[in-house]
Amino acid sequence: MLEVALYAVSFVFLGYASWRDLKTREVSNKVWLFYAPVILLFAVVDLWVFRPYWIMAYVVSAGVVCVVSLGLWSLRVWGGADAKAMLCVGMGFVVALLALANCLILRLGMELGNRRRREIPMLPLILLGLLFTVPFAV
Repeated sequence: MLEVALYAVSFVFLGYASWRDLKTREVSNKVWLFYAPVILLFAVVDLWVFRPYWIMAYVVSAGVVCVVSLGLWSLRVWGGADAKAMLCVGMGFVVALLALANCLILRLGMELGNRRRREIPMLPLILLGLLFTVPFAV
């Protein structure tokens, strides 16, 4: 049940951030200041109370996702809001590594089909990448 709430909160925050990214190409830091503590609280309660046997998988997944998302940001593959969104997803989900892989595969597919060389916003792809992990987590 807590996992469903975790996904619901994430879809609300990431949905709003994706909408702002598509509309203005900027997302306020306030979004991440509210989203990060909420998602971290849900994740800690979920892991501590319901699934303590997943703590090591969570730590490894969160660590890899954080390193990769900050690395992609420093290489200018994606922007600051995209990195912050992926850091929040990494803090909140055991399956964050799968979400990261999904959004990078979506990005690669869009880059290959992007003949006009338009800029591709990543936040909607992060939202879709997380959406594709629902069957594996719930």
